[in-house]
Amino acid sequence: MLSLYHALLAQHARQLTSLACAEQTIAQIHNYFEDVVLENNLAALVIESLPFAAERPMRDVARVREIGRTACQAFFFVHERDVLNETSMRARPHHREPVLIKTSTHPGALEERFVVIADARFSALLASVRHSSNSNTSEEKESGIDTAGDEVLWTFEPDIVYSALEYLMARVAAERPLQSDAFSKAVRESVPKATSLQLTVSVTTKLARLLQEQTGREVAVNRIATAIRSSLDLSSVLQTTVAEVGRALKAQHCALRVEGEHGGEPLTHCYFRDEAAEACEQTEVMSDLNAYAVRLSGRHKHYILDGRASTDAAHDDGIRPLAAVPFLYRERFMGILMVRSDDQTRVWGENEVLLMRTVADQVAVAVVQARLFAQMQQQA
Repeated sequence: MLSLYHALLAQHARQLTSLACAEQTIAQIHNYFEDVVLENNLAALVIESLPFAAERPMRDVARVREIGRTACQAFFFVHERDVLNETSMRARPHHREPVLIKTSTHPGALEERFVVIADARFSALLASVRHSSNSNTSEEKESGIDTAGDEVLWTFEPDIVYSALEYLMARVAAERPLQSDAFSKAVRESVPKATSLQLTVSVTTKLARLLQEQTGREVAVNRIATAIRSSLDLSSVLQTTVAEVGRALKAQHCALRVEGEHGGEPLTHCYFRDEAAEACEQTEVMSDLNAYAVRLSGRHKHYILDGRASTDAAHDDGIRPLAAVPFLYRERFMGILMVRSDDQTRVWGENEVLLMRTVADQVAVAVVQARLFAQMQQQA
């Protein structure tokens, strides 16, 4: 059976436009659609498909419960081996609970994700597919670059949302006939008729901002990749890296440290948003960089320090949000990339951490290649 994404494209080719998005961006858009229901206490029909997970953090389970409690009716398509099937979906005895519809994924099938919201005054749809990454070359896999396609479409048109509901009713009838009557009844009671302009504008504004941020991050990664391919000067590549990452994340400071070979001196490069940074500020950044290099060398995991929710002077404890990721090559620690913000309310998003990890993987490969080239020159 076709995915919802492909079924809609086939039926509404002129009305729908598909976009290529990073997996983390699609997850954020998915959350934005859920927020419409939660923040507005929208008693709507909510239907979602979630990626398979053998284990889930409690915040994911709490989110599913909250949607089930808030929505008029909520249905979640989950894999038959997903941990949600073994989890109680009702936090309190008097709460409504979501209905889980078990699905099975065939080998080679596309991984899909969707969310459908429908009631008399608002309708929204998001559908995406993630293609297999088996076609990636060995060099791409080693460098951490994933060329698998993530495609997404969304709409607020009631007619298209109803087409999605019809498709899902047929799918449930074919795959889970025992749940078909309850599902079809819920759909008939929540047929979309109109769209709330206020809610639509709110969600559209968030989507535009998110896609703009994604574009900026992709430009930064592409510039760094171009610098790595076109230059054998490691110092130039590293300086380009900190400058692009710092600008893309709107950071106050960005710094990296690459450990020296055979106990030699490490390479360090810094970016300062204010070019005329004072000497004490530079010293502080270098001190943090060295301290987190020692800290992450044994963990091989990234470190995140988010800001505070309150900006009250009474709660100003001098904390500045910071994120640091290690450079790893074949599980060997090679250094770290660190960014720091002067916005005390800054919370680092998954997309931002993903950008840093992608860059770190690219730089690690660039460092290894530069060192191999230097050895070949020396031997020659």
